Amino acid sequence: MKAKEVLEKLQNVFLSQAEEEAPATEEVKEEVKEEAEVQAQPAYITATELSSFKDELRKEFMSMLEALMKDKEDDKEVPANLAAQDKDIAVALEEAEPVEVLQPNPESEVDKQLVNQFSAHRRMGTKDRVYKKLFG
Repeated sequence: MKAKEVLEKLQNVFLSQAEEEAPATEEVKEEVKEEAEVQAQPAYITATELSSFKDELRKEFMSMLEALMKDKEDDKEVPANLAAQDKDIAVALEEAEPVEVLQPNPESEVDKQLVNQFSAHRRMGTKDRVYKKLFG
């Protein structure tokens, strides 16, 4: 239904009622006219409106991003008592016995572990062949 048809129906309904409700019909007419005006506006925006809208969104996004960065910076601040604990830990590590460093030896032999192969006698698919080339 168009706005004019709705307006006519509303007028007919309200005119048939008592005259006490006459001011209400005027309000309804104004509301319907406002709705018709809103619907009559074009469904597109101009390039300047679009650029201003983009700028507003960009500003909002940047403010949110800055707030998040502040929160992260606040989290990175170390309280004084933690700094003292770090010094205690460093002293304890210096006092500890040194750890032996393992040197790699390519000539040493490593015992191979027994590997249980499940479904070893099934038909090989494409995936099995690829895995066999890669890992087996």
